[in-house]
Amino acid sequence: MAEIDGRENAHSAEDRAVSAEARAAIFKSLLEFAPDAIVVIGGDGRIRLVNTQAEAMFGYARGELLGQPVEVLLPESLKSIHAEHRRHYSAQPRTRPMGVGLDLAARRKDGTEVPVEISLSPLETVEGRLITSVIRDVTERKRAQEELATRATQQAVVAELGRRALSGTDLAILMDEAVASVARTLRVERASVLELLPDGDAFLLRAGVGWKDGIVGQATVGTGTRSHAGYTLLVDEPLSVTDLGEETRFECPPLLRDYGVVSLASAILYVQNRPFGVLDAHASRGQAFTPDGVNFLQAVANVLAAAIERKRGEQLQRERDLLRAEQMAAVGQVAASVAHELRNPLTAIKGLVQVNRREAESCGLPSEDLRVIEEEIRRMERTLQTFLDFARPPEPERHPQGLGELLDRTLALVRGRIEERKVSLVLQRRSAPVMVDVDGNQIQQLLLNLVLNALDAMP
Repeated sequence: MAEIDGRENAHSAEDRAVSAEARAAIFKSLLEFAPDAIVVIGGDGRIRLVNTQAEAMFGYARGELLGQPVEVLLPESLKSIHAEHRRHYSAQPRTRPMGVGLDLAARRKDGTEVPVEISLSPLETVEGRLITSVIRDVTERKRAQEELATRATQQAVVAELGRRALSGTDLAILMDEAVASVARTLRVERASVLELLPDGDAFLLRAGVGWKDGIVGQATVGTGTRSHAGYTLLVDEPLSVTDLGEETRFECPPLLRDYGVVSLASAILYVQNRPFGVLDAHASRGQAFTPDGVNFLQAVANVLAAAIERKRGEQLQRERDLLRAEQMAAVGQVAASVAHELRNPLTAIKGLVQVNRREAESCGLPSEDLRVIEEEIRRMERTLQTFLDFARPPEPERHPQGLGELLDRTLALVRGRIEERKVSLVLQRRSAPVMVDVDGNQIQQLLLNLVLNALDAMP
């Protein structure tokens, strides 16, 4: 029996030894083939064990990490406080899962930093307590989250500009808001609206942000391959350039060179199926504009183009209404003159009919036909009087108002035609407001007629 018991004890010890080896092999396989980087740290804060994923993530060979303090994997800004955090954790060890809302980063061998999530688990061994750190690179997740947040911001900007456009915001103000939104959203120093001039030989800097005083409304760039804007129209699609210094498809305009522009993106504004110009974003540092960024720029350009087209349509309709009103007023004046001239002979005819009717009645002759003629003449007179009353201008409704406001309203009505004709209209204001007691509508019509007649007389 003793011999049998001895053999059984020997087999049990051997089985336990095999099981320990098997467990070690399993642990090693789990460690090496784990999808995340694993770093095991001793109580002294030094690295005891790493897996293949940790080598790949941090760029170190395994031998370079073993025995090193764990702070070698931390950014410089966190090294000074990490030792204190480690002491607190060692005093109260607990399992900390990933995704607990901490904004963590690790440092690679080449000095670059990577956003990570880290779970910690204490492990008691015969050699003392070990801390297992499972580290996950969340660069792609962070990038996806940032892209979603950026896209949401861009969509909100486009929606707000669209709302402002539909609310009737002045076109110049809308352009200023658009370029400011583009610069802020795309994080560039400058943005601009370049309007293609009627002769097609240049673009005018119509609106912009980030430019020196006096540049907007004055500076121009060339068309065709003489500028990025001209090239954008040639290829008929949005343009994105990371480094203007390496660009060979078109020339860098002196305006952009003077401001040190390095990167840019451009989108076309189409108004009534014709190019109005381009919307630009300019960066003074090398910046690769993402497809989402270029699409955002094009969306803003589309909002501006729709607003410009709408304003032009409204301006054209106002001019048509004014012309129709002038024509009707002229017709009314002619008709009133004709009616006045007709009333005089009708009065004479009516008088003769009345005289002849009285003589006929006194002589006992039939006068019924003369009576009918007199009644018809009276009916014609009433009709003419009604027409004259209608054609007579209404009584003025006078009240005090600023003459400057009347002038501003008049200029707003003719600004489109002035720009189209390339005529300069100069308004010289007094420093103090000028108040007048007038009928505003009549004075505005008077001023409008003067301006329109002056425009028609210009070359």
